[in-house]
Amino acid sequence: MNYEHLKVLLKNSPTVKMLRSNNAALIISFLQSQFRETNEQPISNTILIQKLADYLDELNYQDEEDEMYLSSLNLDSVDRARKYIEQWTDEKNRYLSNYTDENSKDIMNVPTKHTSRVFQIVELLKDRKLVGTESKFKDIFHKLKELIDNSIEDPAKKVEELQKRKSEIEDQIRKIKREQTVSTFEDYQIKSRYDDVTKLTNELIGDFREVEENFKIIVRSIYEKQSDKSL
Repeated sequence: MNYEHLKVLLKNSPTVKMLRSNNAALIISFLQSQFRETNEQPISNTILIQKLADYLDELNYQDEEDEMYLSSLNLDSVDRARKYIEQWTDEKNRYLSNYTDENSKDIMNVPTKHTSRVFQIVELLKDRKLVGTESKFKDIFHKLKELIDNSIEDPAKKVEELQKRKSEIEDQIRKIKREQTVSTFEDYQIKSRYDDVTKLTNELIGDFREVEENFKIIVRSIYEKQSDKSL
């Protein structure tokens, strides 16, 4: 990517804009607590506003932007929270997207792909510790292994895979009995592989969020065309 393209990207990217915002710590910490820790499930607009209002009160939150704009309007916490959510959802920022739930008719909020990317960046900025990584790594490994094991439908291929695995296990048993030693990863090897898996997992979450957002755009377009035809 050349200089001009990168300059435009950094200027227009909602992801970069969030990170550079005066309210970045507020935006990221709140949205992470509400969405990332619940696997980014939709939250109704009413609930999200109230939770943000409580968060503003808890922090006794004021900043330069708020001091010049929202505070000057003499708004209470709920109204301030509503203004923030509106700002984060508008086309200028695009930190959140919303839609109307067909059953409840509530307005639901979800983070956009830009916000998901910010979550990933924040995770990458954290200092990673080895404590507790072994069990997490094993959990990921076993889940991936289950996906592979239970995706083979052809009986012949399944038997072939099991025979191959049986042969590999028997080879390992013979080697251990012969050498009386077991090869294990060093700490740095475990850390490297765990970090790789974590990075790939976060990238997948971002990819899924982008696919979901694109799908919603397609669905919205279909509804709009149907509405036009009915007029």
